[in-house]
Amino acid sequence: MPVIGAELTDFARALAESGVTEVLALAGDGPERSPACYDASHVLETLLDEPGAQGALECIGVAAYPTGHAIAEDSQLWQALERKADLLSTRKPASQIFVATQLGLSTSALVDWHENLRVKVPFLANAELCVGVFGLVPASRTRTLARRLGFGKGLVGLMDSLPSDSLMSRASAEMLRSAALPEAVSLHISTFDTRVLAADTFWAERLQDYAQHGRD
Repeated sequence: MPVIGAELTDFARALAESGVTEVLALAGDGPERSPACYDASHVLETLLDEPGAQGALECIGVAAYPTGHAIAEDSQLWQALERKADLLSTRKPASQIFVATQLGLSTSALVDWHENLRVKVPFLANAELCVGVFGLVPASRTRTLARRLGFGKGLVGLMDSLPSDSLMSRASAEMLRSAALPEAVSLHISTFDTRVLAADTFWAERLQDYAQHGRD
């Protein structure tokens, strides 16, 4: 739901009144954005300055892009994380914050990015890491949405090389098995509105186990 200007303040107030306790603040990837909303810093500031929302929100998430973004330079992505950390660190403890990464399949990119996070934005390095992974969705489905969702160029290239009926969840499992992730890690699993199957629950449990223990 896109919100700008005064609408954002009203939206923050409505969140508090409706009992929402957890949010992920995103700026969106539209081709034309207000300078004030170039990243989610403005969204965070509004949420944190709205008295009702600040007290009601028990957990706030920010987005991160370990494999880069189609319309932003790496330097801009790090600057955005620094701004978000500055806003959050004076209002919320790290235990009430999570960092949600984009969907990706590169183990080295994820691990290298997290090491850089410890150096460049240490406050967020102490927050929960929520890794973006694919659910039971075919590669053909993700290709149609890749560029609209800010996938890194490497991921787009990998998806193009996979058979159309290849399940992206298998590639996610391989990444998590080989990644040395921190203990405070969780997953957000994207199915891209495909039909939910009973097997989704099984895959979710397996992927979480890979993230925590790096094993089959």
